[in-house]
Amino acid sequence: MERYEFFLKFLDEKDRIYLKELFYFEPDCAEFISRRLNIDLKEIKGRLKFLENLGIIKRVFIKENYIYFEIRPEWRAFLRKYYMEGRDDESRG
Repeated sequence: MERYEFFLKFLDEKDRIYLKELFYFEPDCAEFISRRLNIDLKEIKGRLKFLENLGIIKRVFIKENYIYFEIRPEWRAFLRKYYMEGRDDESRG
């Protein structure tokens, strides 16, 4: 559990928003996240790559034209508990 909390320290507010978006709408691709949040596609792709490099999310291939991302199972279990406890609100303040 501490390992996951350690990695959360590296995430800024935008990363947390993208991660929460994936938590509720996964698997999803950068293009759809960009449209839903009205944020530049290049920025979304960069942040998803960052989350992927940290090992929080992974690529999944569903359709030929898009690369989808989903939260890794161990992270999903941690985030489920994290969000249920409401701790994501604490990190903002």
